[in-house]
Amino acid sequence: MTTIDMSNAVVRAAQANDVEAATDVYLVSLEDLKRRHGAPITPMDRDDWLRGYAHVLNTGIFNVIELDGKVVGLANGVLRDDLWFLSGFWMLPGYQGQGLGRQVLDKTFAEAAERGAKRYFVWASIDLPAVANYMRLSMLPGYQIFTVRVPLDSAARPRTEAASLEQYLLSPLEPQAAAEIDSDIRGVGRIEDHIYWSKDPGRQGWLVRRHGQTVGYFYQRQGQVGALAYLDKGDEGAMIDLALAQSAKCEAAQASGAVTVMAPGINSSALSSLLSRGARFTSHSHFLTSAPFGRLENYLPSGPHLY
Repeated sequence: MTTIDMSNAVVRAAQANDVEAATDVYLVSLEDLKRRHGAPITPMDRDDWLRGYAHVLNTGIFNVIELDGKVVGLANGVLRDDLWFLSGFWMLPGYQGQGLGRQVLDKTFAEAAERGAKRYFVWASIDLPAVANYMRLSMLPGYQIFTVRVPLDSAARPRTEAASLEQYLLSPLEPQAAAEIDSDIRGVGRIEDHIYWSKDPGRQGWLVRRHGQTVGYFYQRQGQVGALAYLDKGDEGAMIDLALAQSAKCEAAQASGAVTVMAPGINSSALSSLLSRGARFTSHSHFLTSAPFGRLENYLPSGPHLY
């Protein structure tokens, strides 16, 4: 490995004109990581990640490493109340293992603490040096997160009896309603993230009620379910049925022949339900946290961007 001249590296706050370069650092580094670990390499929606990184820049903490005028690494995340989520930590291949990543990660972590963070968590990749860095910063292993694909015919076929499923009514999701549910399930409302999702092209959000009472919410985007949250475990089956059925209707799911869902190990009943529908594993990641929070056994995440 070529030694990097550390004296030329600058760790600084990201600006709006850094978003494209930082997004490409993520995409290039992720593809390299998958290749090194023999994981499937799938097409990524660059425009979606550009919007996502701009959202983190506008509502969170975002630092980059610049070396000789080039962005070569990043660390970013969002602080919602006192709960900090590390959204991204990436270094370009060739610049890894030089100590540069630790610099930008420590700066970002320190800024989160200064702004009032007391609990920290991360959706960690399978990269062991990165996991070691997270553990050094008090985020310890919780469980795995599994990405699965449910065959289209199974996703479109509800398991809940028709008479029972008809009691659940869908309406367009408003950010405030989602934030109120999240205050219980995630421990924080994060309304700014729901506002962002409400404006995201191609994403649909649904509020679910039964007998006039709020049950939960779910989003679907291009054949992918998440985030999904429900207040009572007894409504889990119906929530999964509704989310899968809505996602199965979209063009992306029709083209791929499957609906994608991410399920955390703590929600074992939802994972079992997905497997019973013929779901196939495509990848796994790690959930690390400094302390338990919320009721994540009633939750399916949106992905590694905002969880």
